[in-house]
Amino acid sequence: MEDDFRYRVNYSENIAPKYPHASEEGLEVVPNESPLYSLPPAPLPAVGDEKWASNAREWGWPVHTPATAVTAPEGSRKEERRRILGLTVPIFWTVVVIIVLVLAAAIGGGIGGGLKAQQTSNSNTSSDAANTAQPATTASSAPGGAASPTSAQDGGASTTIANPAVPSDSGCPQIEGQTYTPYAVDGKPIPLEQGGASQEFAQHCYTNFVSSAAAQTHDILKIFMPTLENCIMTCAEYNAAYRANLDANAGVGGGYCVGVTLEKFDAGFCYLKNGTGTNDTMGRPDVYSSAVLLTDLDTTTSSS
Repeated sequence: MEDDFRYRVNYSENIAPKYPHASEEGLEVVPNESPLYSLPPAPLPAVGDEKWASNAREWGWPVHTPATAVTAPEGSRKEERRRILGLTVPIFWTVVVIIVLVLAAAIGGGIGGGLKAQQTSNSNTSSDAANTAQPATTASSAPGGAASPTSAQDGGASTTIANPAVPSDSGCPQIEGQTYTPYAVDGKPIPLEQGGASQEFAQHCYTNFVSSAAAQTHDILKIFMPTLENCIMTCAEYNAAYRANLDANAGVGGGYCVGVTLEKFDAGFCYLKNGTGTNDTMGRPDVYSSAVLLTDLDTTTSSS
């Protein structure tokens, strides 16, 4: 291959110094701050290399301190501090207020219920005390195991306590021998027959007209009546109906009601009698009251 001078390189220019070796006069040092020849950035020191950092400070190099921890922005830290028990501050205080209101309502309801129960208990206690303050009662036995409660009042007088199940009279012995005229529901006396005289009865205390085979007397009707007056009215109404049936030849039996007896004890009855010949109080005259018909019956009508 022929030597082509065009491809030859003259290395003498690179080897030969550009400046005289004898003297360095006339040379100008470019400062480090020059923008044309700025120094390369100093290498970052290794973490913990204090010796290198000290030397770098002596040389005037900047020392970079690595960040030790990543911190959140200030706004994020404030937002994180505003949470209580995982809840935001408004929600947390809302829950607290609701809990306080519920507890207050429960406590108030419990106190109110306790006061009401106490008032009821006090009311019951007062009622019991009032009942205890009433006169003491005694139970008087009656035929058939029944009992008639009485109370001691007015100097020891025996008076029957008001009880719907205990029939009563107008007060013995005051009514003894007094007459009584029964009235119908229309407020008029009850005659034996239409246009006739009203029926009248004589009241008797401590009297019990009993049935007797010898005297041929029996009970026409047994019915509950609350008072002796109601018992007498029943007898008069029966007589009016009996007389009407006789006039119509209805063929009824039993006879006229000529007297009544009332049992004045619990669940005592009113007895309509066809005769008043026998009086037997069976040792307890205070529990019986009776009445006898005074009206003259028609003698032309025979009783059966």
